[in-house]
Amino acid sequence: GYEDLVYAALMNELDATINKSAKTWIKKTIKDINPINNSITKYVKAPKELELILSQIGFVENSSRALDIQKNLKVGQSLVDKKGNVWRWDGFISEGNLQQKKIIDSLKRIETLKEDEKKILHELNLYKKEKNEKILIERKNFDFEKTENLKTEGLYKKLDSGLIELSKIREKISLLKNNKDKLVEVINSLVGEKNRIQKEIKIIKTEEENKKGSEEKNEREQVQKNIENLDKKIEEKRKQIVSIKEIIMKKEINRTFNQNDLKKSLKRRDECQNQIDTLKKREASYLDEDKKLEYYPKEFEKKINDLQGKKNEVSIKLKKNQDEITQCINDIKLCEDRFNKYERLRENQKNEIIRIESYLENLKLKEKELRNMIFEKTSTQPEDLEKNGAMQKEKNADVTAVNDILEKLIFQREQMGPVNLRAKIEENELSKTIDDLELEKNDLVQAIQKLRVAINKINLEGRNRLFQAYEKVDKNFSDLFKKLFDGGEAKLELIKSDDPLQTGLEILARPPGKKLSSISLLSGGEKTLTAIALIFSIFLINPSPLCILDEVDAALDDVNVEKFCKILKELKNNTKTKFLIITHHKITMSSIDRVYGVTMAQKGISDLVSVDFDKIDFKEAV
Repeated sequence: GYEDLVYAALMNELDATINKSAKTWIKKTIKDINPINNSITKYVKAPKELELILSQIGFVENSSRALDIQKNLKVGQSLVDKKGNVWRWDGFISEGNLQQKKIIDSLKRIETLKEDEKKILHELNLYKKEKNEKILIERKNFDFEKTENLKTEGLYKKLDSGLIELSKIREKISLLKNNKDKLVEVINSLVGEKNRIQKEIKIIKTEEENKKGSEEKNEREQVQKNIENLDKKIEEKRKQIVSIKEIIMKKEINRTFNQNDLKKSLKRRDECQNQIDTLKKREASYLDEDKKLEYYPKEFEKKINDLQGKKNEVSIKLKKNQDEITQCINDIKLCEDRFNKYERLRENQKNEIIRIESYLENLKLKEKELRNMIFEKTSTQPEDLEKNGAMQKEKNADVTAVNDILEKLIFQREQMGPVNLRAKIEENELSKTIDDLELEKNDLVQAIQKLRVAINKINLEGRNRLFQAYEKVDKNFSDLFKKLFDGGEAKLELIKSDDPLQTGLEILARPPGKKLSSISLLSGGEKTLTAIALIFSIFLINPSPLCILDEVDAALDDVNVEKFCKILKELKNNTKTKFLIITHHKITMSSIDRVYGVTMAQKGISDLVSVDFDKIDFKEAV
């Protein structure tokens, strides 16, 4: 039955625990400190950590006795009763309204639990997101590993087929070498036979000089035919040798390429194997980490269930307290309605009293006038005219009626209750609030005036600067247009308004041989050159250290590209600006100082190549 008493004594300290947390009780002893008489430790059981504070809180039965004891309290001591009233050593007194305090504490506790729930849900969402990301990474790694395994298997198969093909090529090369050796032997034998035949021909010729017979002539012709046949055979064999040499050379080149491919494949195989080993280690670490992460959801679910249970308990208490609060609010509204009713009644009675007082004043004035009139006519005071019964009766009737009304009004005034004594204070507070609002209003008016002055000043400065910039851009635009078109004219015109801040801009251009017209009537190349002239004319107002141009020459022909490159060089020399140009045009590439190109030597692998033309020694091609 002492729960409310302990609650009133400790209040917010009840949330603290004896375990390590944000609010914790620890066991502590202080020398030379004695417990208060009739401390609440006699009535309640508590942990040892609370003995010190509870020994300095005394229990009293009634408030009158507590006021006497409060005068003798030492530093840190206090008194409580069963209603929740608190008397502290420093003179502080708190009337017990435990129900409202419990409601407030419950609301605070609910807010704290809601914040804890939000934090836990946020942590859980982060954990789920992190786990999903890890699962996604593992899937990607698995797919990558699977792809790499397939690539490795393909490389192994390609390597095996390459080795087989290489062995076949080697066999063909050895066979061709053997054929070559045989053909060389045949050629050598044929050459020897040719030499022998030539010797025989010489002998036959010498014999022919001596013999002129027909048989010898026929034999000589036959020998000549044999020699021609042998020459044809030798020429055919030589052609075969040349073709065989070409085949051998091609095979050697293919063998060299295959050996290089084999080396690259072996190197790629080793890299894939290392990558597979790394991925396996990473997979093992991910699996270990995943096993560890399996415990976190259970812990979070347990915490969430505990908090949900606490939340339900607090919700039940909150609902109960809210019902009580609703009842209190209804009672307050009922009292306010009654008060407003009595206030209206009091106001009506007040007005009635004012009316009656005014009526009494009028009666007094009339009475005075009648007295004067009676005295003037009769030279006698009205009191002496008691003989006039009718007059005396009428007077008594009026006075009696007035007295009855007055008593009735006095009774109604007493029924209205006390007067609002804070009316003057509230009036002063409202007057002070009105004065503060007037000061704030004056400050705002002054700030608005200052802002308007500043805006007008900014607009004036903006108009001047914009007009100056417009004149410079117009001049630069006209000069650049003439250089790009080798003549003509171009200008910028302000339209729709004379105010530079609200006006539009019209671009008028006249290439050589055409009429002055809007840019929309020009051809594609002319529009591009006009746009380039306008961009560079704006750029010349305040040149930057770096300028990036993305395929501005795409719509230009070769002649106009040369003009563009010429203007670009002039701008580079005059402004010292570094121009970075993205282009596919050969003329533009040939006119710049350094080229950066992206090539793809192998499929899926890009290389960045840079060429500095200033460091290249160009020689005439022969």
